[in-house]
Amino acid sequence: PYAQIPLTVNDCAEHRALALQAARESIVLLKNADACLPLAENMNTLAVVGPMAGDVETLLGNYNGTPSSAVTPLQGIKLRAGASRRVLYARGCDLVGGSRDDFAEALAVAQQADVVIAVLGLSPCLEGEEGEANLLDKSGDRQDLALPGLQEELLKELCACGKPVILVLQGGSALAVTWAQEN
Repeated sequence: PYAQIPLTVNDCAEHRALALQAARESIVLLKNADACLPLAENMNTLAVVGPMAGDVETLLGNYNGTPSSAVTPLQGIKLRAGASRRVLYARGCDLVGGSRDDFAEALAVAQQADVVIAVLGLSPCLEGEEGEANLLDKSGDRQDLALPGLQEELLKELCACGKPVILVLQGGSALAVTWAQEN
């Protein structure tokens, strides 16, 4: 009987509102030591950096349909910032891999900003079930809990810019972010 439910029911306003509520309630603020949040009124230029920020694919889980509408962190920040704030963006690095080619652009964007929002973490292409190939390990299993690729190195360089940094972590499984927690 569930196969007979039309998309108009599945993707109705009531269900979208419930999904939005679930998303809001799933966010966890781990630390706000410098009282950076909520953003001060004088923080007029925001730098959004990270491989997760503008990627719709990272919003989806392993068992997902195709959403009728998806809002990436970058899109959401731009919408929330409105016309009163400037939002700059740089990818910074790839989700996995060892190229620092985009670090310079990310650091330049960070230098122009009042605050840096680093969007890092995992995507479904890294978190498969056993036997499901992923980008890191063809077995489907992650070999450690660290941020993949150069993400932690990018975060360290962003923090060295001297700007307040807000770290947004995305993912469906555990991450060891000891350096980020300590710094």
